[in-house]
Amino acid sequence: MEIRLHEGEEFIMELIPHPASFLDLYGFFFYLVMLGAWLIAGHPGLPEAEQYSFAAAAVGVLVPCVWAAVTRIRWRWLFFGILLVAASGVAYYQFGPRAVGVPIVAAGLLGIPLTDAYRRSHRYYVTSERIVMRAGLITREVREVRLSRVVDVVLIQGLLGRIFNFGTIFPVTPSALGTGQDLAMLGLRGDVIEIAGGRTVVVPRGRSSQVLYGVTNPDEVYSELSRLLREREEVTYLKKILEKLDEKS
Repeated sequence: MEIRLHEGEEFIMELIPHPASFLDLYGFFFYLVMLGAWLIAGHPGLPEAEQYSFAAAAVGVLVPCVWAAVTRIRWRWLFFGILLVAASGVAYYQFGPRAVGVPIVAAGLLGIPLTDAYRRSHRYYVTSERIVMRAGLITREVREVRLSRVVDVVLIQGLLGRIFNFGTIFPVTPSALGTGQDLAMLGLRGDVIEIAGGRTVVVPRGRSSQVLYGVTNPDEVYSELSRLLREREEVTYLKKILEKLDEKS
């Protein structure tokens, strides 16, 4: 346990993300290994012209990096892709077409253990008074949410989570931490008349350092958090009753 308990505070549980919850990152770096190996082998299935090597490397790296940057809303993935393509370009011009895949394989082989280390850097602590979330290898991010500020708890468990028994729990606060917005729009344009419409839906969302991301046995964790919230509500209600009685007396 890496947190200091306050006076009267009770430690409840410590959690870390399930390995399968980071399967997308593991899969991304494994994909880089396979892509690099394919390029080193002479990109079978594509024309053997040398210029196709670098083009295939650039497209194969940048497309998933752009997708990751957009879906995860972290532009560091785009910068990573650009740097990796630049390294592949240097290898291409210095050592030949087949060398274009060497930096990509190296990035993939390095990324897999780094992903596991990053996953293990996540620590979630639940006490009788608060939820503390910590994550980060080089830079560390810490979020602390007092249970008295939590207004809702949301559990999301996808198909993979149902199979391997993990899920993400979002503690929602009045300041909207733990939520995001999905925007859908529809527009029609004619020669004279323009019609546009949109709808915003608030959905549970947060980075892995801001929610209980991919925790094992999510139903048990959800039930425990619900119990703690109910107990705090009961205590708050009793305090209000006692305050009113004191005022009358």
